[in-house]
Order: sequence, then C-alpha cells, then structure tokens
Amino acid sequence: MEWYPLGTLAAALFNLTLAVVIYKRQRNKRANLLLANLLIALAVWCFGSFMVNIASSVEQGLLWTRISHIGAIFIPSTFIHFIWEFSKPRKNKNNLLMVVVAYLASTYLLLLLFDPSFISGVSTAKYIGYATEPGSKYLILIIFLGLCFVSGAYRLFYFYRDTEGYRKQQAKNFLFSMLFALLAVGAYFAVLTTSVAIPPIENFLIIAFSGAFSYNMLTKRLADIKLIVAKATLFLAYSIAVIASYTALSALSTWVFFRHAFEHSSYIPLLTATIPFAIFAMIFPPLRKGIISYIDKVVYGRDYNYRQVIKETSEALVSILNMRELLGFINDTVSHNLKPKRLYLFLKDGHYFQVKAFSGVASSNRKIAKENALIAFLETERRTMSLWDIESNFSEEIKIISTLKRMNAEVIVPLLAKDRLTGFIVLDEKKSGKSYSPQDMEVLNAIATNAAIAVENAHLYQEAITDGLTGLYHHKYFQFRIKEELARSHRYHFPLAVIMLDIDFFKKINDRHGHQIGDQVLVELASVVRKNIRLFDVFARYGGEEFALLLPSMGEESMEEHYKKVSSIANRLKKEIEKNKFSDNKINLTVSLGVAIFDGKDPQMTTAKLINQADVQLYKAKEAGRNRVFVTKVATADYLYEVS
Repeated sequence: MEWYPLGTLAAALFNLTLAVVIYKRQRNKRANLLLANLLIALAVWCFGSFMVNIASSVEQGLLWTRISHIGAIFIPSTFIHFIWEFSKPRKNKNNLLMVVVAYLASTYLLLLLFDPSFISGVSTAKYIGYATEPGSKYLILIIFLGLCFVSGAYRLFYFYRDTEGYRKQQAKNFLFSMLFALLAVGAYFAVLTTSVAIPPIENFLIIAFSGAFSYNMLTKRLADIKLIVAKATLFLAYSIAVIASYTALSALSTWVFFRHAFEHSSYIPLLTATIPFAIFAMIFPPLRKGIISYIDKVVYGRDYNYRQVIKETSEALVSILNMRELLGFINDTVSHNLKPKRLYLFLKDGHYFQVKAFSGVASSNRKIAKENALIAFLETERRTMSLWDIESNFSEEIKIISTLKRMNAEVIVPLLAKDRLTGFIVLDEKKSGKSYSPQDMEVLNAIATNAAIAVENAHLYQEAITDGLTGLYHHKYFQFRIKEELARSHRYHFPLAVIMLDIDFFKKINDRHGHQIGDQVLVELASVVRKNIRLFDVFARYGGEEFALLLPSMGEESMEEHYKKVSSIANRLKKEIEKNKFSDNKINLTVSLGVAIFDGKDPQMTTAKLINQADVQLYKAKEAGRNRVFVTKVATADYLYEVS
C-alpha cells in the first residue's frame, strides 16, 4: 500500500471516529449532531477515495468513485444545516428555506449518481488510482459546493460581526477552519494537474478542518485555532532546526576526536548517531521550555508579558486560602506590574467596604458605606473603568466622580463573585505619569476575576476554621495546627510552646453584666492578645473563656532562647490584659496562664500530653491565687517556674 492511500484512509477513520464520539456523547445537542452528520459525509467521501486509490480495475474505480460522491453530495447540505443551527438566534424563513433547498439539491444529485451525464467514467491517474471524468451535469455539484461554502462563510461572518463573547470567538474559529477546506481543494487539484510526487496534503488538511471544527464546537475551554496552528508550526520548525544543528555539530565532533582511534572500526556510524541523540535527550526538557517561551513571544508579541502576568497570577490565586496572604499577594502583584502611585483594596465588611490592603502613601482607615452611590454604580456597570471613562460617559454622576477624586482614583476595578460585589481595587495614576493602556485594563480584569473568586474561597475557608464570635481559630483548627508543628518539632528538634489562657472569675462578669457584655469582653480580649503576639503564632478560642496559643520557634533556636521568648510573651499578655478596661462597662480583667515548652527531643511526646502539661500549669496558676503565669519545660528537666 502506498503512502497516498494511507493518507486517505487516515482521513476517513479520523472523521468516522469523531462522528461516533459526538453521536454517543452529544445526543441532546442538535448542532453537535448536525456536525456529526457532516463528519460522516466527509468520512464516506474519504473512504470512497481510498477504495478508488487501491482499485484494481476501471470498473471498481468507477463504482467506488460513485460511492465516494454520495459523501461529496451531502457535504454541502449538512454543512449549511449545521451553520444554520449554530447561528439560529438570527434565523428567518430564508435561512430555513436555504436548508430545505440544499437537501433537495443533494437528493437530486443523488438520483443522478449513476447517470453518465453526471459521472461519465474514470481514467487512470498518478498517485490517486483513478480520476473522475465528469459529465455535463457534474458542474451542478461544483456550483452547489461553491454556493453552500460561500453562503455558509457569509452567514458565519455576519454572526461573528453581530454577536459577542464566547460565540463570537467560535464563529471566528469556524471561519478560520474553513481555510483548511479551501486549501484541501487546492491541493487535490494540484495532485490532478501535476506529475510531481506530492504528499497527501489534502487528506491532512481535511483532518485539520474536521478536527478544528469539532474542537471549536465541543470544547469548554475555547482557544484561538489560528494561534494554535502558528505555535505548532513554529515549534516544529524550531525543533527541526535545533535537532539538525546539534546532530551536525555532534557528528562533526565525533569524527574529529575519534576517527583516528576507530579508523578501521565499524562502530563509527553507531557512535556518531548515539552521541547527538544522548546530548539532545539530556538538553531537550529545558530546551523545549525555552523554545515554547520564545514561540509565545513571537506569536503574542507585546502582549506576551501581560499574558505571563495573567497566567502566573491565576495559578497562584487558586492555591492561596489564607486571607492575609491572599490580600498581600493581590496588592503586591498589581503594584509590581502596573506601578500605581497608590493602591487601595476594599472588601465588604459588614455595613461598609473597608480598606484591607494598600500600597504607596495611602491611608488604611478609609471605608465606604454600602449605600454610597459608588457601590450601586459598580454593581450596575460591573467592569473595570478609568476616571476618564466615567467622566466622559457618566458626567451626571457627580457624587461618584467626587468620591473617586477624593481617593485620587485613576482606575477602579470591581471584584465580583457569584454576581455579588465583594470588593473593589482603586488605583492612582502611574508612577511614570503614563495612562493605563488597554493591555493594563485587560490584566486588571483578569486579576479581578480570579481575585474575586479567591477572596470568596478565602472567606469560606476562614469561616470554616474560625470562631464566629471572636474571629479566632477554633478548637478543631488548633488541634490540626499543633499536630503539624509537633511533627516539625520532632523532625528538626526545634522547641515548641503551648500557652493555655483562662479569664479569672469570668462567670461573675456574665452574672453581673449579662452575657452580651461577656461576649464583648471575649472579643476585646482577643484583640488585645492579637496585638501582643507574633504574626505566625496560632491563637485559638479553646472553649468558653479559655484560649490556647501555639508558639513555634524561629529556626534553630535553643531551648533556653525559646523559653525566654515565650515567658516574655506570656508575662506581657498578663500585664496588658490587667491594665486594659473591657466593654462599655469598663471592666477590669485578670488572666491565668499555663505554659508548656517542649524541646523537640522526646519522640514519645504527643499533642495530648503537651496540651495536658500546659493545662496542669494553668490549674496550678489558679490555685496559687490567679493572675499568674506558670511555665514548665517538657522532656529536659521537668520543673515548675513561676514567672510572676
């Protein structure tokens, strides 16, 4: 079997496989089923052509030529029907009539199939077995094909022009895919009219056409087919160039260095083939990455850096669940890439939208009420806008423009999750004094879309691991973190401390002032403790009026160093709480603290034992008169030490 029939068979099997897959998986989508019908017609045409390629007699060649033309006859009508269904928001009687007329024309041509005036015979032809000898009525099929192709392209163009979003991109990709069909026809006629051996290009173009059409219709993650083709072509060209260069260089080096040693050896060809292969195998992964990066720069041009920012930001935002880390990342990413003089990141917090992150010389205490006209405006417009856009198109919105000018806002970016405004980003003018470009606005839109979802996820995660009253981590999360930190302590022999903190005589506060005041005391105490511990310490509400703190060491601290640090923090907490007044009733509080410090050297130490050791010290602090700190070192020299 020669290479040309193989290409025809490959095209037939490819189209048939695609059609079967679509029939089985897309039964409820009419446009997809019509696409499958088109693929079946293409498969019939290609399989018939394959049989013509391998026919052993004129009679067989003529029979399979007529069978292949069954597919050719129904390609135009199924194509028109698919285009009509795809663009049916613009359907009208003329479009429906065109589909009916197309099927009637296909039926008429089918009746002419065995008429000599349609196909008069076949003649032997180089590469393709037998060529069709058209009759006088064969011109009808050519005109029919041309009319359907042109009308389909015309219809797609107007659909592309009049629609927006995802469907617009689909229509654009369909139009581009149709170029493959045109090229396939041109390649087929080139085979018929030239004596030069031409590879079965038209078969591969048919595969490209049907593959691009199917991908464009079925995929949920639409890509620009033109870019895919450009990138694939460049990658192939660069890869061939690199392989050729390294092979030539390695073969030359082998010949220069080894030809005297192996002058009479038959292993020289093997050696010259193996060395370049080994070198290329070693360098291919980083080389491939470099080639792809370079191709992206060529294909996307000046947009490459913007696309990289969008890609890297999207990947990072998906993985961040800690709200503080997330807000810092959004703030740093926008500031680094767009370089505004000032930036505010507002998030919804109760009745207000408050600044949660900022950069530049900015105020962190700004807040805007939900009823503010700016909030209603963002919920309505739902898009990134510059101050110039708002002044030009919404000049009557004086309050909104005034609010933006007070913040020195040059651009405002809404953060929308599940159709709700969860926050917005305000950017001052650029440090360079230049205006924000369309690419800058595209980057902001992409970051905002992903940031809004990430903020929503972080909120949900925060709610899942925090106490609803105080906003501290809850008991379950504390248990999760202490397991993590104890495992780290065991692995690296780093010290780890647990502090159990209990409010003295809290029941009396509830009995005398009521539970609402008691709740207010808990919230304010949590705020005081937060301000006096390190950023990475874990502070949780353990239960009722009891709190727990987890204080890991910073790197390779000794037990004594960590002991001094933890003791200092515990004592400071006791003193800060003692000197503060809590709630509207100005209540004085004292607390008792039990501290257990583990040196990381006892493999039998468990979380339960460590917490129990801190609990024991807490009870002893209470027995000693309350308002005290008791510390124990665990697994070195178990002893008690009262700090104050």
